[in-house]
Amino acid sequence: GVSRERLIIIIIISLSTMIHRFILLSLAACHTMAQLYSNCNEQDYYNSLPSDISTWTREILGPLLKSTHRHFLPYTHSSKEDVWDALRDLDGCYNGSEEVHLIYKDTCLNADTYQGTSTGWNREHLWPKSLGVGTSGADMTDVHHLRPADWNVNAARGNKYFGDCGIVRPTSECDSPAHPEAALSTAEDPAVWRPPTHVRGDIARAIFYMQVRSYRERE
Repeated sequence: GVSRERLIIIIIISLSTMIHRFILLSLAACHTMAQLYSNCNEQDYYNSLPSDISTWTREILGPLLKSTHRHFLPYTHSSKEDVWDALRDLDGCYNGSEEVHLIYKDTCLNADTYQGTSTGWNREHLWPKSLGVGTSGADMTDVHHLRPADWNVNAARGNKYFGDCGIVRPTSECDSPAHPEAALSTAEDPAVWRPPTHVRGDIARAIFYMQVRSYRERE
């Protein structure tokens, strides 16, 4: 089977993209009560927390994330900025085109032509709606854990937990790539879904954020 160390690697790989996303979404939203910081930075954002970082817990960080979450996007809206618009900005391919990056397929696709079509892209909840996010509320539209995804590949992932083959089920049940249209480094078995190599760290941090943010407390 796959070692525990390999599973840990899946969680810690690739730092830069998620850090950039977090800065865009969280630090830029810094505020004290109703007042926005004029020059929001990391020191200002965490100023209310204990100086000893080793004491920071979910109970300490969760309320800060909640109190500074000031902008709740609609999932879909005809005239206001919505999740579709945010994903175009956050996950654009930055190649001068109107394309978005599909997280599991690891390719770019024209955002306008194929938005919301069965042959195009949709909005993937990294933390599945069926596993606690639900179908309404700010957690459903929090773009920390939303990514553009190929419609068919996204459907194949379903609500499987992220992980590697050989941990929950025998390696004989593993398929790689996870779908004929998915990136070559993906894999899946009946229990888990392994995303492309260079986005595994981004996904791990998105899941970590959602857990600390604690939208819906459960035992």
